[in-house]
Amino acid sequence: MGRDREAAAEGIRVVEVGSAACGARYCDNTVTNSKYTLVTFLPLNFLEQFSRPLNQYFLLIALLQFISIIAPVNPLSTILPLLLAFTLTAVKEGYDDKKRHALDAVFNNRMYDVIQHGELVQKRSRDIRVGDVVKVMQNSEIPCDLFLLKSSDPDGVAYIRTDNLDGEIDLKPRACVPVLAACDVFSVQGKLSCDPPNPRIYHFNSVLEVGGERHSVTTQQLLLQSCFLQNTEYVYGVAVYTGGDTKCGRNKESPPIKWATVDKEISRYSVRVFIFQLAIAFVMGLIGVIELAKYGDDAWYLGFHKVSAIHYIATPMRFFLLTSVMIPISFKVIIDISKYYISLAIGWDASMYDPNIDAEAGGTPAVANNTAIAEDLGQIESVLTDKTGTLTDNIMEFVACSLGGQTCGGSKTGSAHFDPTVSVFSDSANAEERFSARTDPAYTQFGLSLALCHTVSIETNADGTTRYAAASPDEEALVKAAVKMGFSLRHRTKNVTTIARTGTTGATEEHEILHVMEFDSDRKMMSILLRNRGTGVVTLYTKGADERMLPLVRGRSTDKEVETLEAHLRTFASAGLRTLVLGYRDVPADEYQAWSKKIEAAAVQPGDAREVALQKAYEEIELDLTVSGATAIEDKLQDGVPDTIATLRRANIRFWMLTGDKFETAKQISRSCGLWAEGEELLPLQLGPAASMSEDQLLSKLYHDLTAAAAAVAARKRPPAAGERDPGARVLSPYGTFAPVVHGEASYAELPSQAHGPANQSTSSSTSSVSLKDFSEVTNRKPTASSSSDRSDTISGSGLACAGHVLIVEGRAVQLLLDTYYEQFRALCNSVNSVVCCRVTPGQKASLTAMAKSGETPHPDFTGNARNSQEDALARLGDFQSLEGAGKRACPGAALPGCCKRGPKAAPPRRVLSIGDGGNDVSMIQEATIGVGIVGKEGRQASRAADYSIARFRFLKPLLLVHGQYSYQRSCYIAQYCFYKSMLLAFIQIIFNWFATFSGVSYWNSLLLTAWNGAFTLPAPFLYVLDRCAPRERLMESPELYKAAQSGEALTGDTFAMCLLLGVFHGMTSLLVTLIVFNGDSVSHAGDPMDFNSIFTVTYTALIMIQAWIVVLDSHTLTVPNLLGIFLMPPFYLAFVAAYGAQKWSDYYGVGTRLFNDPAVWLTVIVITVALFAPYMFVKSYYLNYNPTPMQLAYLRGAGHPTLTSHGKPVYHNVQSAEAATVLHPLSSRFDA
Repeated sequence: MGRDREAAAEGIRVVEVGSAACGARYCDNTVTNSKYTLVTFLPLNFLEQFSRPLNQYFLLIALLQFISIIAPVNPLSTILPLLLAFTLTAVKEGYDDKKRHALDAVFNNRMYDVIQHGELVQKRSRDIRVGDVVKVMQNSEIPCDLFLLKSSDPDGVAYIRTDNLDGEIDLKPRACVPVLAACDVFSVQGKLSCDPPNPRIYHFNSVLEVGGERHSVTTQQLLLQSCFLQNTEYVYGVAVYTGGDTKCGRNKESPPIKWATVDKEISRYSVRVFIFQLAIAFVMGLIGVIELAKYGDDAWYLGFHKVSAIHYIATPMRFFLLTSVMIPISFKVIIDISKYYISLAIGWDASMYDPNIDAEAGGTPAVANNTAIAEDLGQIESVLTDKTGTLTDNIMEFVACSLGGQTCGGSKTGSAHFDPTVSVFSDSANAEERFSARTDPAYTQFGLSLALCHTVSIETNADGTTRYAAASPDEEALVKAAVKMGFSLRHRTKNVTTIARTGTTGATEEHEILHVMEFDSDRKMMSILLRNRGTGVVTLYTKGADERMLPLVRGRSTDKEVETLEAHLRTFASAGLRTLVLGYRDVPADEYQAWSKKIEAAAVQPGDAREVALQKAYEEIELDLTVSGATAIEDKLQDGVPDTIATLRRANIRFWMLTGDKFETAKQISRSCGLWAEGEELLPLQLGPAASMSEDQLLSKLYHDLTAAAAAVAARKRPPAAGERDPGARVLSPYGTFAPVVHGEASYAELPSQAHGPANQSTSSSTSSVSLKDFSEVTNRKPTASSSSDRSDTISGSGLACAGHVLIVEGRAVQLLLDTYYEQFRALCNSVNSVVCCRVTPGQKASLTAMAKSGETPHPDFTGNARNSQEDALARLGDFQSLEGAGKRACPGAALPGCCKRGPKAAPPRRVLSIGDGGNDVSMIQEATIGVGIVGKEGRQASRAADYSIARFRFLKPLLLVHGQYSYQRSCYIAQYCFYKSMLLAFIQIIFNWFATFSGVSYWNSLLLTAWNGAFTLPAPFLYVLDRCAPRERLMESPELYKAAQSGEALTGDTFAMCLLLGVFHGMTSLLVTLIVFNGDSVSHAGDPMDFNSIFTVTYTALIMIQAWIVVLDSHTLTVPNLLGIFLMPPFYLAFVAAYGAQKWSDYYGVGTRLFNDPAVWLTVIVITVALFAPYMFVKSYYLNYNPTPMQLAYLRGAGHPTLTSHGKPVYHNVQSAEAATVLHPLSSRFDA
């Protein structure tokens, strides 16, 4: 937004062709993708790292350690680990930035020919300035945004490949302004008035002034930086935007910062630990001051003679530093490294590798673009998916059409049933010949519409063959269908398109392209104006979505013709086919002349005014069309889509499908892909024909339908009373009465044409028996473990907490629901199994993603008694008329609490995953908790903007069920283990000071304290990243296991507290045993007194030993690196102690020799290790045998564990075990007898 405001302030940019003075006003063409320079690296990197609260805490601790009066240990004990962590991060950042510098240097130093003083000179790319005329050769990268001045092609056409920009590999044609086609580029003079720099790559509204005339300039004349020139020997272009002002540069914005839920939880718990640390420091500091006042005079050797005010500050601060190890400095580094490894593992996964996509480059693996949020892959609650290219292959096949009031294709001979597997061209061997022989006018116009109304170009391959290059697979399928019907596209330039009638005379027809009104997501249609060079007739051909086209053809069609066409469209859509309506009209010469002047005037309007003027001009000519027919195209589902959706639904993941297809198509696709399963009822929210209802009626109908859907869900959830019919078998009609369910779909009565008011609702109070308050209660009810049968049903069924309904909403209703009934709509979506939204725009996709991500409100506004609630709400609608009469548009539910506004968010955001394959999916991908892009035919925009990139939809299954759960379990354990081992050391400091009269002295040696987190206990948690909580095949076979990670069971307040308490227990036990065995009178085996260094080393050694066994017991998978890292650490520690104790300069001199030769020391270490390990092992064993979790059973099943049975059968003692038995029922039979 800041850039947009800056661009607006700059105003229109005027570029003078070949003017050096012009270039001096703007930036040069230096491209900078790096973050740092040699001068700024250290300060900027450190500033970035210190912007994190946790690093600020560690820096504070390090600085306080330099104040001698409060520092209990050597400052290096904090400084060294902090420097190590910062250095590792800085080295990684520096290495990545060095690679960016190298890439920038390659681009900036590339040489180009530039016209200066009438001749070509060589210039580096970075030295090109605005206004320079640049020559670009074939296969070269375009150095900056160029206005196409001249091409080697006689028609002034050039082709560019834009895959670096949007990922699309098809060549895009560009054409110079006709007046410049034959210009002399060395002497041409002109002035280009264009928009200020902006990121809109498909928007370039400019005006060229040359020879005293003004000419329109659009994106068709713009060559964008980072694209490659193809199939064109050379072009000349004028530099319009350079450096950071290019459209590519303006799109280089930082992706949204995303934090994994685990990171947020750890940060929250860290704050609580910090508060606990402050409390401990304050209490112990206060006691320490009291003790000092009590014994200060007698303890003159401590240097204190009496208590002063400074002691009330210094002593608590000393304890604060003493316990600073409570928050480990190492855990963030370890987790970051483990996340990086996880991202590599995702790319290494052969099951997510597709050799067919981008086969020339060796295939397409999965790619992790964001390494920071891998844990959230294991906690996804909802998946929002695009349809075309995501669930489907985006390989279009022309299946059927509506032509002359009849359908062609979709049925076998003698069958009245529509079968989408039977193509219009597959019903007989001579289908193409039969079609191409037809000469009737309706057929001719239909074929011409297919062959002419498009932007397809013809490319020549290296072997001399030709192929069609289309902006979308739909257009390619339509043109290929036209060929089979006898209308073959033979040649196309920017001015002329040539077709051949292959089935009749074989003669060719040339059509002059007068104007192309391109398709966009708002218009949902495209048109082309052509002049037949043989007859001179000007014809407008149009194709588009039925909701846009049908109003345009009603004027020249009878009601019966329109009804027949609509029936055919419903038939096609019900079979899951994509539909388009085709229309045409001949435009009289005088009308065209008048319109062409309007379009020319609109085309030279400055800035955004051009778009408004063009849309108005389009509307003036796109009217009174004659229907030429309708097309039905099949886009087949990808392999494994139904299985993937079914499996993930068992994992308690709710699915949303957001598509631009029409209502019936979306409904059928939802059935075929498994979003709408057998036994589930469909709840449609559809506005119907807008022309037959006022806006007031539309809002009123929407409210009634929304209320009915909510009541149906509530009725389905509550069990029927004795003698009552199953409420799930019927749903509320818009009038509060129950309507029967027909074929699994709610059948709503037709709404009357008059406004909806209290008078129309007389039946609501007498017939409705479903409380809308039930809906609120059921929607917000949290799952409990009170019933084993309930839990078993949930797990063994669909996996969703609420079963029975699928909500399908069409686009206009979506926008009204988001604007007017946001809270109610969100609550309803969260209470059904699946949501299907059709005819949605990219902006609506992002809004729906934000809504799905937002948390629940405690009470969505369906509250109160059912009868009174409905009556009151409907009665309030009477106020609507009076409010609108006053000139204010009001919502029918405005009187409802919370309506027309978004209530407070009372729950944490949900974790949602958005997946898509096109540029129109980028907004929802970036809005989601995790965005996944599919590398497909629509380019790589989605995959580049996403956090993760995969080649096929079915790869979601291993991505979530395997890598997601592994990542979550590993990070949770590593974080909690790091806090456990840090709390262990910190609590020993606290307990020891109990015996040291709260003096604030440290029990630990500074060097060994530093080495605890920096060396000795580092490899074990780091190598835990190799751990697998269950075998891969078990996670894939039992998706119900995903619920444990989804609900966050591995990291909760209880689990975190237990880790801290375990650290407290281990710390207290180890210290007390050590002090009991080695009191002040103890001597070593050699007769030397046990000094302070020797005593703490006994405790330290025991703790090193227990860490190895703790990690072994907690690990699910012990690999060779794990075992080496765990069991080589104790020998390494002993060697370090021996070496450290041999240094004469150290006060630790001789400690190692004395201790390691003393049997009492080794016996004490063994006793402490057993005392710490035995209770932990007992508790773990008890829960594993008597209260195993489903995940533990899955792991044991994969390991073939033989101790799960008692008398030959599994031991299940409680609800949790019964749940595990339900999840893994085959496990029970495997171990029986």
